Amino acid sequence: MAPRVVISGLGLTVVAGAAIWLTADRLIEGAVNGLRPSLEQQLSLPLGHPIEIGPYRGLGLDGIGIGPIKILPGTKDASTVRVQQLSLGIDPLSSIRHLRLVVVARLKGANVNLSRNQQGQFWVPGPRPKGEFPHRVDLRVRLVDPAQIRVEPADLQLSLAGATRLRLNEKWADGGFQIGLPDRGSVTLKGRAHWDRPEFLLTTRLKQIRLNRLQGLLPMAEPIQLRGQVGGDLSFGWNRGQTSCDGGVSVLGVKISGKPLQHALASRQLRLHCDDDRLTIPRSEWRYGPYRASLGGRFQL
Repeated sequence: MAPRVVISGLGLTVVAGAAIWLTADRLIEGAVNGLRPSLEQQLSLPLGHPIEIGPYRGLGLDGIGIGPIKILPGTKDASTVRVQQLSLGIDPLSSIRHLRLVVVARLKGANVNLSRNQQGQFWVPGPRPKGEFPHRVDLRVRLVDPAQIRVEPADLQLSLAGATRLRLNEKWADGGFQIGLPDRGSVTLKGRAHWDRPEFLLTTRLKQIRLNRLQGLLPMAEPIQLRGQVGGDLSFGWNRGQTSCDGGVSVLGVKISGKPLQHALASRQLRLHCDDDRLTIPRSEWRYGPYRASLGGRFQL
């Protein structure tokens, strides 16, 4: 009889768990559908773009599934964002450890199209929300797969992988990202910043960045052609009106040409070294048409 009792108990537990899961699923679906219009209105204002939140997609191990989510062109720029699915969940262990609610947002299938307006801006946000965020909440945003970013009119395709953490009531964020560039170039970023005051620390690692693939990002009316490959490690910070930096970068085969210049300006290598608040440019040989020059110097940031 004992095995039958155990089997019956397990069966009742499974049935009860399934019933609770289905009930919770229905309740969450009703809540999400009811809150969607007000959430779209509240989020559209600071974004400066209309937002459309897709339907509820069920309760899973990662939390609540919603999608797709679309950020449409704004009144001041035509940039857009589409996320195939957003999963929202709570990290209970981190919430207990940090004595605050830790919400984890996972983004899957993110596509961003950045279109520059006539003023050279890719994204014009709306007004900041008034008042303080009243609750101790950590929002952790993770990209499940790399986001695909298209920059117009530069005709530039990028990928973005990584995660960020936002402490909403303390108004600061930190995170780490890797940007994939054409020709196997990459930029690794790690940093922390406050959004209510000019204070930040940013560390970058640059690998095989070809300037000719990025020249479309220049906000200049005159056609400029850039050549060269950039690499190096550099950190830069701003705190209480004071700048700090460390590291250096190197540009191999640098060449600048275009309509504003009568001749191309070129050098085999340009190096920059930064220490504390001083930028040092070691001497390098430059050519400008028939002219030759050796240039270098030090600057206070």
